[in-house]
Amino acid sequence: MKSIDVLFIHPPRIFAKDYFEVRSAFIKLPVGLVALADYLEQNGYSTKILNIPMEIYFDKNFRLSKYLRSIDVKICAIELNWILNAYGTIQSADIVKKVNPNIITIVGGISATHFHEDVIKYSSIDAVIRGEGEIPVLKLVNHYLKGNSTLKDIPNLTYKNKGIIYQNPIGYIAEDLSFLNFVNFKLLENWEKYVKVDPSISIMMGRSCPYNCAYCGGGKKAYNELCKRNHVILRNPKLIVDDIIHLKSLYPTLKIIDLTHGYYPSNHQYWMNTLQLLQKENVDIGAIFEVWSLPAKDIFLRESAKTFDLSRSFLNFSVNTYSERVRQILVKLGDPKLNFSNKDIYNLINKCEKYHLPLILWLTVGNPYETIKDFIINLKHLLGITKNYVIKKKQVILFINTAVLISPGSLAFSNENKFGVKIKEKTFKDFYNLFRDLRYSKSFFDDPVNYKTIYLSKWKIKILNNLYQGISMIPLMHSIIFNLLMHNNAYKRSKPSIK
Repeated sequence: MKSIDVLFIHPPRIFAKDYFEVRSAFIKLPVGLVALADYLEQNGYSTKILNIPMEIYFDKNFRLSKYLRSIDVKICAIELNWILNAYGTIQSADIVKKVNPNIITIVGGISATHFHEDVIKYSSIDAVIRGEGEIPVLKLVNHYLKGNSTLKDIPNLTYKNKGIIYQNPIGYIAEDLSFLNFVNFKLLENWEKYVKVDPSISIMMGRSCPYNCAYCGGGKKAYNELCKRNHVILRNPKLIVDDIIHLKSLYPTLKIIDLTHGYYPSNHQYWMNTLQLLQKENVDIGAIFEVWSLPAKDIFLRESAKTFDLSRSFLNFSVNTYSERVRQILVKLGDPKLNFSNKDIYNLINKCEKYHLPLILWLTVGNPYETIKDFIINLKHLLGITKNYVIKKKQVILFINTAVLISPGSLAFSNENKFGVKIKEKTFKDFYNLFRDLRYSKSFFDDPVNYKTIYLSKWKIKILNNLYQGISMIPLMHSIIFNLLMHNNAYKRSKPSIK
């Protein structure tokens, strides 16, 4: 029987008897788990990462309980970064304790940090790591496996002792990230299969965000309150390039990377340095990357187009809404990155056409103070861009929107009245029950919404979201058909005549 000191678990949204009925995403692995597992390995502990959604994808008969009985494991560290995994995380811990009550269970991540007082009350949870976790996790593992450090001396820790809950202060914030390895994917169980289900691997570029999106729980305010981090920290561009080169060697079929920190004016030079290094190394790779704030300098777009394989790349930009009235309300409520005009959006579209950069425009349905009239404005712009750019100019532009969950730690979550929203699910138990009862059988058409606005009920938000999503399939289908025809015509032209 294989012995593992610490098993890191990426849970599904929900376990169920029939996995065909469950969209048990997210398969994409938070690369922070890779860094934590590698850091413990560097310090003498054996670790493994279990991506449960991936295991289910390849084996619908996979059972966590059976896997745990096949190994000798001392500690299970379960990820709860985003609230979507609220139920799956607790389910995973329950299964661990049922298999072996002596296994120590640790939970960590942004959502675990926000709800640490509630999470620690579950009988299957022994400890919660709050904020940034590499040093606290090492100290906690040292305590459990070597008897080092008393629990009260471990920073960022919430724990139980004889039924009493204790909270240690946040005393650890990483000064830099250069000592962490985010690409040691060989620590992942069945690591060879990963790119078969997730064609893009995330590249860790930094921590925190300079902005506060109304509904996002990973913004500047949340990082400051939960992790005590008051500034963005970015990794050295050379480390980014080294990671990509390593992943290409590890996964020769890897075609796409997901660059996790967006472009904005104050990090322009950082991006330019990264792009120049990638060009120098001549890395053949596609990329999913983002512009977080307009305007995006022409040279950035040009160099991005020169750097990446454009047949496999997409530049993402969150329009949020085409209603300039609503955007200005959100600016006044604390999100200055939305202080741009619709003209700026079309300038970005034109520049992407100039450099042949495929573009994804993201939209939120159900913004604070948004009305049906604003929804119609969004629809007009979608149809106008589709007609004038996608159909006439054959430009690759996709439109994406999903139902929005107001995340714990976001501006709107803490200021319902100010944002004109009423949130139904606010406690951890609320989210636990919400994701326990969902089955995701209708894909994005059945995504959860946990709020209503002054003008839109929860069901109106879902209906409008689905309507917009359905119409936004027009440019997608056009692009697919156009590309198929172009491919077919190219084949016919190149096919030798038979006499």
